[in-house]
Amino acid sequence: MAEKIGKITESTLIPLSLLAVLAGGIFWLSTLYAEVRTNSAAVAEMKMTQADGYKSLQSIDQRLSRIEGKLGLRGE
Repeated sequence: MAEKIGKITESTLIPLSLLAVLAGGIFWLSTLYAEVRTNSAAVAEMKMTQADGYKSLQSIDQRLSRIEGKLGLRGE
């Protein structure tokens, strides 16, 4: 039995192929995880930018409403 430990035989090919698939899967998952982290940071930044844009639009709308009110115009 000690002689078969160092040899690659037909029975050891399946576990070796499974190791290769497992290593590929781990690499793919780690790449996917890094991509998700990068994209989540970008999404958070976009949310902040969008919130700032909404605040600006709200301010513009309030100012326009005041101007229309002073001019006696009705908003449509």
